[in-house]
Amino acid sequence: MNRLIVLMIFIGIPSGVIAAAEDICRDTQDAVRVLCLLGGKGASGLSADVIARYQLIFSSIDQDGDGYATRDEYVKQGRYLNEQSRAGIFRASDRDGDQVLSAKEYVENRIITDEAKEIFWGLQMDDNNTVDHSELAKALAHVDGVNVDAIFRQFDINEDDQWQMIEFLQVWGNLARQDSDWVDFNKAKNESSIFSSQETMDSPPSSSNR
Repeated sequence: MNRLIVLMIFIGIPSGVIAAAEDICRDTQDAVRVLCLLGGKGASGLSADVIARYQLIFSSIDQDGDGYATRDEYVKQGRYLNEQSRAGIFRASDRDGDQVLSAKEYVENRIITDEAKEIFWGLQMDDNNTVDHSELAKALAHVDGVNVDAIFRQFDINEDDQWQMIEFLQVWGNLARQDSDWVDFNKAKNESSIFSSQETMDSPPSSSNR
């Protein structure tokens, strides 16, 4: 069995969706190749149903139906998480800095963040909410020519020898947004996604990016 496919199985990606894993990683741009090696697939790994559900959630946030969510609608009037968390999500999603979220910005951020969270939880093995160097090394043990140290340093922003969720999301998001294809939700498949739509949408508010 191909060693990259062994990696994908090891970190929990079902075998039914990894048949083209090697080709996908070979064809990705440099910016997102590390995301692919860690098991990411971007929008192409999601079903059209998941994207539709993201859009439905955005419609519930866009209270006046103008196609945009203002900072007040999202941060002040939001129902999930606390105001500080919603403010952070708003900043991450508002890529053009115009202080309103378009449906496209919201959906792209959900694509990036929901997948990154799944990857993070799949990498950490001792349930301490962090990923250390040994956990990453174990996950990448079957992949030839991978510089584990370089990947670990890339995500360890505060250099404390462990990955926290917040820094992992920041680096993952910055890399993912360098490749427009990675977040192009028109590439979503009309079939079951890596993460089921029910699982994605029914996650607890404390871990949701809504």
